[in-house]
Amino acid sequence: MVHLALNDIAFPGNAAHFYRNLLNVASFDVFPTDDFFDWIFNFKASEPVTARFGALGYETKFFVKNMGTLFIVGVIFVLLLITIPCLKGMNAIVYCSSNERVTDWLQSQLCWNTILRFLIESYILIAISSFINLTELTFSDSGSRASTIGAIVGMVVILLLPFFILYYMFRKFDKLKNKKVISKYGAMYEGLDLDKGR
Repeated sequence: MVHLALNDIAFPGNAAHFYRNLLNVASFDVFPTDDFFDWIFNFKASEPVTARFGALGYETKFFVKNMGTLFIVGVIFVLLLITIPCLKGMNAIVYCSSNERVTDWLQSQLCWNTILRFLIESYILIAISSFINLTELTFSDSGSRASTIGAIVGMVVILLLPFFILYYMFRKFDKLKNKKVISKYGAMYEGLDLDKGR
């Protein structure tokens, strides 16, 4: 609904402003990240794809800036996913019960329901931001490089995610009601009536 303003329909200015603010809420863009990204990356000047995209909040062609807070959340998820095997490796070398508790807690909180829910909830935003950035793939500065890599990774994820969900659900259909499976992968099929069969 929040992307209705991208359709070729004449929206009054106040409606476009409403949709822009609604998109910020729907995409969990709670922090003003533009200054933060400009501090970390060097972005060249960029115009929105069209005036409609600009009015809705897609003010640039860069994936990083269009994703906003969700880009930071995605990077944190990746860093935490890298941390889990590192902590397990450290625990294999020198056993520490508190390290094991932290690793188990991280794994139970992160793998995989949280990440799947994040991808499902931000699917449209990742898709639009990736498509916008793919119109101009450049590696001329740090902002362009980060955005291009993010757009390519985002595109691969949004293309493969539906096939992964479909494959997993057909392959493990008999186990989908298992509490352990629900706690790990339940976000994929939440709300579906599994009693109707495949």
